[in-house]
Amino acid sequence: MNATKLEEIVSFLAEYQWIYKNSNTKFIKAGVLDDFPGDWGESLLKLSHEELNNIPFGQIPESLNENLKGFLRKIAELSICVPSVDFHESQSLKSIKGINPKKLQEISSLSRQIHKICQEREINYLVDLGCGLGYLCQMLFEKFNYKILGLECDPERVKTAKLRQDKLFPSSRESVKFLTHFITESSWEFIRQELSKAFQIDPDRVSLGLVGLHACGDLTVTSMRIFAITEAIRAAIVMPCCYHKMSIGEIGDKPVNFPLSQRLMGSFGRIPRGDGMACRPFLRLACQQPASRWKKMTEEEHKIHGKNMFQRALLDALVEEDQEVHRVRKSSERVNNGFDGAISGFEIREVTTNTAIPWNNEHRSKWKILCDKYPNGGEFSEYLTLLQTTIQETCENIILLDRKLYVEELSSAFQCTVVKILDADTSPRCTVLTATKS
Repeated sequence: MNATKLEEIVSFLAEYQWIYKNSNTKFIKAGVLDDFPGDWGESLLKLSHEELNNIPFGQIPESLNENLKGFLRKIAELSICVPSVDFHESQSLKSIKGINPKKLQEISSLSRQIHKICQEREINYLVDLGCGLGYLCQMLFEKFNYKILGLECDPERVKTAKLRQDKLFPSSRESVKFLTHFITESSWEFIRQELSKAFQIDPDRVSLGLVGLHACGDLTVTSMRIFAITEAIRAAIVMPCCYHKMSIGEIGDKPVNFPLSQRLMGSFGRIPRGDGMACRPFLRLACQQPASRWKKMTEEEHKIHGKNMFQRALLDALVEEDQEVHRVRKSSERVNNGFDGAISGFEIREVTTNTAIPWNNEHRSKWKILCDKYPNGGEFSEYLTLLQTTIQETCENIILLDRKLYVEELSSAFQCTVVKILDADTSPRCTVLTATKS
């Protein structure tokens, strides 16, 4: 993963930020369907189901509008290559009670990647940040005999991890310890003390590794900062996820930890509207399902998804600025046609008081006006999803590249790599960020 195309990618995404800069429940209110090029939509309407499904995979129908073809070709041209690590197992994984097959694949693949890095650096002690129920900790102990301190902010999860350990992995009690702790950049002193008590070691005199499976929100960045300021930590091996849960600053909706690198900040500053990516909808798109899910959708599924997406956004477009639409019960996957069907399962609430407000005839009239304005609203909503699907990987890779550059900018002695350890069908968030010290 290199940064040679970074500024060109930022320029491209800044130009087309209407595709991703708004929540998918608010795109009608934000005027996204007005920004959607009409000739793009008209040419997409003529495609077969198979042609539509293949677009995110580089198969561009000749009948498409020329500008749209140029957009799709540019995405392919600006693609950032993330290398894959082949960890194919000759035998199928043995099932473990309480772990679904997807989770088992993730922890097995990540544990092998961790072991590979730690072997090279003679690391025998690990700290699992956000250890959850201890799945990764137990596999690292069972397979490779590491000493592990598992930290988790949820005390109930820590309690369950300990109960699970007593029941399924009693031999690990001396080597795997679980503690409740909310991880911050200042956590090293706590970690240092607990490692010393748990394993009778001087943490400053051994080589340590930080690990994390599905490091949500800011946790990946926090782990890299702990790695950077702590000499004893020789490696941090983390699988990031949930970018949209990153902390948002006090002013506006810009995330605190994106961008991080001077390189990306500079690109944002040099390009008009270049900082348009620094928003929660962009981060949410970056961690959505990959394109493989789109390819599997039937024609009927596309129709239902587009119609439901359109109708949900219509509801948001009907209410005032100081009001919000809330789901009150789960709706059927089937399309709820018409105003009465669409409002079933949703209510309006006043933002400051949370008071429920009934739907009325004024909302019904606005609904009809918008439906008349966007006669192909369901189809165009699904085409918006298509455009988002085509750039999803680019959005995620920009975030990962930014983190890699950030680590390497902190010190010339730091190296950072990004690799895929699973295919996207097995795990949508299948990349691992690894920081090491010379």
